[in-house]
Amino acid sequence: MSNIIKPVLISIILVESALERIDFLQRKKNQFKKYEKKQKKPLEKRILDVSIHNHLIQKIPEKIKRGRPDIIHTALLLALDSRLNQEGYLRIYVHTRNDEVITFKPEVRIPRNYNRFIGLIEQLFEVKKIPPNVDQTLISIKSQKIEDLINKLYPDRVILFSEKGIRTDDEKLQNIFSKNKNITILIGGFPHGDFSEKILVLADEIFSIYDESLTTLSVLSTVIQSAERKLLKNRIETE
Repeated sequence: MSNIIKPVLISIILVESALERIDFLQRKKNQFKKYEKKQKKPLEKRILDVSIHNHLIQKIPEKIKRGRPDIIHTALLLALDSRLNQEGYLRIYVHTRNDEVITFKPEVRIPRNYNRFIGLIEQLFEVKKIPPNVDQTLISIKSQKIEDLINKLYPDRVILFSEKGIRTDDEKLQNIFSKNKNITILIGGFPHGDFSEKILVLADEIFSIYDESLTTLSVLSTVIQSAERKLLKNRIETE
């Protein structure tokens, strides 16, 4: 048997994320003609944003879960800037409500300006990888069911965070990170509403870190900080 120590890897998936193009609309040709005249690109190639497209969101199913790409932007900045990512422990994925998976290489640096980020994501939906014409892909998107992604990650445990889960604290979270080498964590990438049943059934355990609903950013920061306290402390102690 090999004596190589398996490195700890934490895969965080922002699930059912409020990040989508407006190409889901089944519309008549002239329905938004006046609106499109003001845009630099066709409406269906733009990212749905409630602050801009509120008139569209009012007419679609599950509207409270949709049109918040700003949530994904801030979450990605937090995750990619974290010590956990810098030290090689973290992988971050965005799963959309349309079963698309966006993969980010640990070394990628996304735009800090929100409008530039939206431009990047609109390009990504169009060309499928960033940069588009080089071998080393930093960001990619493809159609993929969430369960297929999880299966390819080969996790020891799949943990979902929800206010309806079993109440846990930082000590218990650190214990989880110390006992498992490959953990997949599911965090909602939407502002309001519940997880769909297809997400709930994927989790080995559902935990809550607070008695009420928390934002994506709050849950993500708690998880990352807890992992950093355990994993980086262990690394320093063994050096």
